[in-house]
Amino acid sequence: MAVRNGAEYLGQAMESLLQQTLTDFELVIVDDASDSPTRAALAFWAAKDARIALQRNETPAGLPVSLNRGLERCRSPIIARADADDLHDPRRLERQFAHLKENPKIGVLSCAFRRIDADGRHIDIRPALTGSEQIRFQMLFMNGLLHPGAMFRADLVRSVGGYDPRYWTAQDSDLWARLLPLTKFDNLAEPLVSYRIHPGSIVRSRGKAGRALSLTVPARLQSLYLGRTVSEDDVRATVDTFQSFEPLPCDRVFQGARRLADILEIAEAREPPEVRARFRIAVARALVRQARWNGRRAPAGAAAIAALSATWRFKFPERVARVTRRLSGVPK
Repeated sequence: MAVRNGAEYLGQAMESLLQQTLTDFELVIVDDASDSPTRAALAFWAAKDARIALQRNETPAGLPVSLNRGLERCRSPIIARADADDLHDPRRLERQFAHLKENPKIGVLSCAFRRIDADGRHIDIRPALTGSEQIRFQMLFMNGLLHPGAMFRADLVRSVGGYDPRYWTAQDSDLWARLLPLTKFDNLAEPLVSYRIHPGSIVRSRGKAGRALSLTVPARLQSLYLGRTVSEDDVRATVDTFQSFEPLPCDRVFQGARRLADILEIAEAREPPEVRARFRIAVARALVRQARWNGRRAPAGAAAIAALSATWRFKFPERVARVTRRLSGVPK
């Protein structure tokens, strides 16, 4: 755990970690030059439980550097990540450790999670994508592993140099991307972490620069997958269309769909049937959302997007790319 000025939620996080059913562990905490309330809270918990190993950065070093210092201090061959503002199911460490013990080829394991608000109120449950092939393929568009719910093999992470200090955000996506050639990934379907959404979280506060930095990971992976350099604009359109977390202009949806069709053509020869099927369904659902959002402001474009969605869901794979490129010419 790395902490920077996290006193507000630290106590709840610590209680959930120290009450784990798996009791034989060491909790390494790196204090990244926190303020006085956080330092006092950390000192309190370190004095309370001998399993806590506390170290402090005299000046702020940032999350990836702090995590690397924590990795240097960890003695176990298995390491679990935790953040100072989340809550953990008491069985989390036990369940994940048992799964890694039973599946030695898996190097990184995370889990489904609940989302809670700043006051700890339940928002929803985010199911986990399971199976290494599915997780590996989805990394082209989005991270399928919750970082503060991850457990991994220490030697594996150390073999690639740990976290890249340049990634002050998306340091987990970058790390998983570098581990892709070396190991298998998986998630437990149980929601073992309550992930807190609040204004101070990095994802909420990273801004345009953080967004641009995070997109370099799928850009790298998509370029490798397609065998050519993918432009930043195409990567952004592809990721935004696949995720469809918010409405996009029709022309951006068509641009993203064209690039997704390029990836589908490669996937047809490279990926197992279940990965291809899930990909097509995921894109079809994303396009349905975009068609609904654009229904009033751009009805012609929305109709084309809806037709495109049906193509992705129902047509033979060899027709998807052709129809996608044809329909993408419809004006917004």
